[in-house]
Amino acid sequence: MASTRIYFTIILLLVCAWVYLSNKCLNLSNSFILFSYFDNSKHFRSIPSIVVHSTREFSEIKEKCQFPIQPGNISIHWDNKWQKFEKYPLFIYSAYKDNRKLDNKCIRITALSEGTFSKRVFCKIWFRNHEPSVVEAKVDELWISVWDYANPNEYFRPLLLSCPFAKRFKPIAVSLISKPCQKSNNVFWFNSTKSSGKRKNFVVCLKPLNFQINFSLKLLEWLELQFILGADRIAIYKYHLHPRTFEVLKSYEKSKLVTIIDHSLPGNNSMKFDKLENLSSRDIWQKRRHEMLVYNDCFYRHIDSYKYVINLDLDEAIIPLKHNSWMELLNYVRNKTSRIFPSASISVPNVYFFDGFGDKSNSPVPKYFHMLRHLWRSANFTPPGFAQKSFFPTQYALTVSNHYALRSLYSGMRTNTVINKNLAQMHHYRASCPPKMKKECEENYMKFRAKDTTLLRFKERLIEKVSSKIKELNLTDSFINY
Repeated sequence: MASTRIYFTIILLLVCAWVYLSNKCLNLSNSFILFSYFDNSKHFRSIPSIVVHSTREFSEIKEKCQFPIQPGNISIHWDNKWQKFEKYPLFIYSAYKDNRKLDNKCIRITALSEGTFSKRVFCKIWFRNHEPSVVEAKVDELWISVWDYANPNEYFRPLLLSCPFAKRFKPIAVSLISKPCQKSNNVFWFNSTKSSGKRKNFVVCLKPLNFQINFSLKLLEWLELQFILGADRIAIYKYHLHPRTFEVLKSYEKSKLVTIIDHSLPGNNSMKFDKLENLSSRDIWQKRRHEMLVYNDCFYRHIDSYKYVINLDLDEAIIPLKHNSWMELLNYVRNKTSRIFPSASISVPNVYFFDGFGDKSNSPVPKYFHMLRHLWRSANFTPPGFAQKSFFPTQYALTVSNHYALRSLYSGMRTNTVINKNLAQMHHYRASCPPKMKKECEENYMKFRAKDTTLLRFKERLIEKVSSKIKELNLTDSFINY
């Protein structure tokens, strides 16, 4: 019996010696890393009224990989401005560090998959002054299934991939790989500059613009109104703009009030953005899915520099009724309803201002002010949850949509709180009823109207600021009378 034990001990020592010598000869001792992943057991939990998510148990496996290639030497495979993921139909858009939870720091990656993406994905993370590591990504689709029931292979689908890392480490770059020791063909670098620590209040995010016509004056009115209400910066994604409109935006970018983000579509995408007004039903749903990625990219782009993110369209404005700014409004609501705060989104009820209700033609307000001259709205507000717009606190939301938060960063936190319509309303300026709900809209909203002069509280300041900008840009009479 003793001889058997001695025999196995000798064998074990020989194996260990062989492994040691092999590693030494191959010079791998400095390129070993540990990787961790989620095991295959799935647990499902329901988020009430929102969406069902899947999670996996987390476990760490002490295995080793050789990564001789540094992130700076990776050959990136590009598709327009998107990075491709190996041979799979996954297109990667952006990556951000999320340090909001000290006990669970993460890297957040936005991407589009062609059809449902069910493959396991790993993050290869490089750190400053530490060996790299690999961890399996948790993949969440940025969509709610009840919005439309799509087949598994339909649509490019927006995703958020999350990869945790130890709080004591400082990531400098990340790649997505299909296997723990796989070679990378994509990489995203993180900004090494330190944040000033003081966050500004509001950034407004505007989904990708695609306009062949010059709408500069409407844009001026909309921009200046957002700044009066409290916007510190407006992030604008764009496909294409009329040269004169783009010139106006560039002047704001020069003043650091606007960020212009050139945008594109990946892969064999069927949407034709020179014919947005004639999109098929399928392309409309694809367009909305793609915008979900943009909303979340804009949110994570600003989590360290702003307290709130607001996703708006060019025909929308959140108007406080009893306060002079968004911050005054939110401070009041928080003080009065502290029991329901914090929340991952704070929404404002929507009401329509239709062009068909007419403008104030005898008004001294110049004709190129669209919002200031349209003072009739529907007497009925849309139901809670429909077409509302939200303030997203950057310290509390995990994923967002154009209307409300999809998920909270913290378990058990409210995903949405709606402000009373007596305190604020979301002005929605439309030419007519939305095509998808034309009959309902005509019956419930077009038939009933009420005069609303709320916006006139800001009239003098708005006219002064727009007029000053017209003068600054030296816009001619022919430009104004487009």
